[in-house]
Amino acid sequence: MTKDLKNNETHRHKSEEPIKKTETISDYKPDQYLNWFEKALAFVEKYGFRKILKTLFVIAFVSYFLYVAFNPEVIFNKITEYRTEQHAKAIETRIKVDPQVRLLLKELLMKVSASNAFVLEMHDGSANGTNLPFVFTDMRYEERADSTANIDEDFQTLTMSRFPMFNVIFTDGIWLGTTDEMKILDDKLAARFSTNGITTCGFTILYGSAVEIGFLGIGYNENSKKPEDNYIKNQLRIYAQKISVLLDGSNAGIK
Repeated sequence: MTKDLKNNETHRHKSEEPIKKTETISDYKPDQYLNWFEKALAFVEKYGFRKILKTLFVIAFVSYFLYVAFNPEVIFNKITEYRTEQHAKAIETRIKVDPQVRLLLKELLMKVSASNAFVLEMHDGSANGTNLPFVFTDMRYEERADSTANIDEDFQTLTMSRFPMFNVIFTDGIWLGTTDEMKILDDKLAARFSTNGITTCGFTILYGSAVEIGFLGIGYNENSKKPEDNYIKNQLRIYAQKISVLLDGSNAGIK
């Protein structure tokens, strides 16, 4: 009986103990906030705001570096995503500029009364043992006058080092002459044009913002009424500028 009374008494005292209240943000007094604020100001005053920002930046940079170092797939995914975006942008740009380039070629064709107007675009191929690339050029665009055959099939994947005429155009910037005159400089290229009924050719360079894009060219057959040479050269320069802007991928943000 005595033991039961003692247990009841102990239980009563425990139940009468005050319950501790969990502190919340509303329980803090203004003086406590002021104290933390003063400590923060003192810390800034001691070490300087710029030094603190630099320290935070270094910590963030090191943290990101360690994160990437132990998670290389992050960089791989970023590179893959970037390349995919660039490829999609390049395709979109090409689809957009194709009809514009063809329209300009048609205009040039009519202005200079040519039988054919075309664009030869350069591109990289394979390379030699020291990674010096072989450069190729393709006739990507061609417009022709009525009753005139296309010539583009004979001007695909031309290795430029095999045709000295391209070096002549690079040196002079613009060239206009007969296929007989071209034969003296480059008999292989002259033969390709002559085989397709072209008797006179004109070329100028398409310049990109970083590198040359290729060449703008025109051709005349024996039935063409060719205007004066200076007029033709001037029109080639004008349309080369217009077409270069369209075919320069850097203008569309392609890298």
